Amino acid sequence: ANLEWIPICDIKPGQEIVSVDEHSPHAGKGQQRKMRTAVVHGSLEVKWTGYKVTLDSGQQIICTGRHPWLTKNGSPHIGWRAIESQNKKKIRVGTYIRQITNTWNDPDYEDGWFSGIIDGEGSFNCKQGNGKGPVISIAQKEGEVWNRIVHYLTKRGYKYQIYNDNYDRESKFGKTPVLQAEIGKMEQIFSLLGKCRPSRFANNNFWEGRELPGKGSVSDLWREVVEIEPVGEQTFIDLQTSAGTYIADGLVSHNTTFIDLLFLDTCLFNSNKNAGIIAHHQDDAKKIFEEKILIPYENLDESLKAAIPTDTKSKSELQFANHSYIRVGTSMRSATLQYLHVSEYGITCARFPDKAQEIRTGALNTVQAGQIAFIESTSKGRIGHFPELWDQAYDLHKRMSKLSKLDWRIFFFPWFEEPEYEIEPTAVVFGARELEYFEDLASKHNVQLSERKKAWYSKKWETLGPAIKQEYPSTPEEAWEGGGILLNWNSRYHEIEEGPWPPPENAPMFMGFDYGFSHPFSVGWYWTDYDGRIYRAREWYGYNGNPNEGIRLTPSEIAEGIKKREQQWGVWGRVKRRIAGSDCFARRLNPKTGELGPTIDFDFSSVDPLLALEQANDKNRVACVAQFHERLRIKFDDEGVLLHPPLFQVYKKACPQFLRTVPGIPSDPHNAEDAWTDAEDHAFDECKMALSSWPLVLTEAPPPKTGPQRIIEAAEQRFTPDVLPWELPPETGEGFYEGEKW
Repeated sequence: ANLEWIPICDIKPGQEIVSVDEHSPHAGKGQQRKMRTAVVHGSLEVKWTGYKVTLDSGQQIICTGRHPWLTKNGSPHIGWRAIESQNKKKIRVGTYIRQITNTWNDPDYEDGWFSGIIDGEGSFNCKQGNGKGPVISIAQKEGEVWNRIVHYLTKRGYKYQIYNDNYDRESKFGKTPVLQAEIGKMEQIFSLLGKCRPSRFANNNFWEGRELPGKGSVSDLWREVVEIEPVGEQTFIDLQTSAGTYIADGLVSHNTTFIDLLFLDTCLFNSNKNAGIIAHHQDDAKKIFEEKILIPYENLDESLKAAIPTDTKSKSELQFANHSYIRVGTSMRSATLQYLHVSEYGITCARFPDKAQEIRTGALNTVQAGQIAFIESTSKGRIGHFPELWDQAYDLHKRMSKLSKLDWRIFFFPWFEEPEYEIEPTAVVFGARELEYFEDLASKHNVQLSERKKAWYSKKWETLGPAIKQEYPSTPEEAWEGGGILLNWNSRYHEIEEGPWPPPENAPMFMGFDYGFSHPFSVGWYWTDYDGRIYRAREWYGYNGNPNEGIRLTPSEIAEGIKKREQQWGVWGRVKRRIAGSDCFARRLNPKTGELGPTIDFDFSSVDPLLALEQANDKNRVACVAQFHERLRIKFDDEGVLLHPPLFQVYKKACPQFLRTVPGIPSDPHNAEDAWTDAEDHAFDECKMALSSWPLVLTEAPPPKTGPQRIIEAAEQRFTPDVLPWELPPETGEGFYEGEKW
């Protein structure tokens, strides 16, 4: 992560490296796989059959036949492929391998000179959230130094733009026009910072949370495989990282998993042992089995395989002659297992609650005393069984209770136990936020940090923001905060069993709508009472019974369903506003003709003019979420007595899908003020838009001050009471000041 290329054999556990998300988001909405900073968990030296892969750039890499790379073939699908994959999706001549950046050599004299130029005259805009990528800018007035800057960038092959500041204003150069060179391609920023190594921008993980550079550019950052040649048995390094991926020779690569190798070893050398591995998705289960079970088994010594042959060998199971077997799947309900590994259980609980329930009642229920089970996952919010298991085990840990053979043992490793997580503190200035945090660690958790570790954490905080608690937690509680819940939901106050339906005759009614086809659509019906309280009274959630899968209705079919329901309920004609997202007002592309078709609003209006939609003010997502928070606010007096119910309540019996998906929706790991779009957020988005159409005033403006009040306030700020520039006014009746007589 310090942008140095080092041999893979020299990498040590605990080092930080550049990586990417192992899986791309499933929720759509333009989401892409993101860049990450990973931690090396371990490395293992192995002997496997190798292949030399030659790319169209002339670059050559040597890897095993089962080593996964991030690739694309003729189809636009991007996924992990290997040379010896047992399915059709394998690396072959013509496959493209994803590249992040080119490698670079050791710096020379000119690189050192340019490093000083960046430190002295450069700036680095790497803030996220403005819709722009990172940009390095170098400003200099015209002359020999400027010419040398341009020559360096051109000779090294950097793509840059030049801007001329001709404004007639004073600067440190007087009124001399200032030229500015900007480098904005992320793959070249990697190279520039890695080769020049300017001091000002050291330890800046600017790539964290950004999309991979150069997306959609086949010629620039997709390298075509032009030749694959077997090279016989070689010694390789099997690397394991926290993200499951790393960058090898500038290319996106994948690692393997230790727990699964432990299971294979156990089944090979012990009779009558049954091991199971559960993944949250069928494709991931097959990938785990192929890459982490078959790869090591098929590369064992032939004499060992002959001594312990396989009776059954399929895409999901390996059974040995010693009556031991290892299999993968998504539930393992009917299996009797001595060894169980549940991978990413937190993600399963957050995204696929029905599947999580099946794992809980099936596979976990089969674990008996004396057997061994592993559950590992990143925290994705306190949703479902995974946080329940952690809480139970953590409570036993805090009470230092003796564990029974059916209790879970927790393992948590705080960031400050890693020796390499520290830097020189001389150039780091701690803010009040950081100092308060370090004081809390010392007073509440007895954690005394050195100045070097404080400096490291402070710089990481600048880069990651709220996500630092998920990536580098100091306590177990922080790990859950990083994958936290967005809304402060309290079922006691925000849910009511049932309310009046149809609503009172004079109560305003409105509707929220979030469109989905392959994903669910959501329709909610609301009414507001005299106090401005909004009730979600009815819903129609278009899903097929499987989480986050839609029933694939057209807009016209949805509109007809809305009309039919309102007629049956006796509220047809009462709904005055129908709030929908901006996507409902954009013309849609017809895939058959290639022409733009009508909007969803047009389809609704064509069914009946009373179904016309109103565009929500949903451009500012944070402001919409703020309205949601304000509606959920619960106010008590000093004695803890409820002052009044919250300004938003849900009919519990009539809105089961809202209550299934919204109260526990996780916050975005990179923006704590927004929802995690990988979650099933359709009812949340629909409700958020509906509530924003009936906004609350979030802050009360102070009353305007009169002229005399402003004069008195200004004088009292300048003088002490004994030297005010006037005598105190006489006691007068009401209205004296208002009349401005004094």
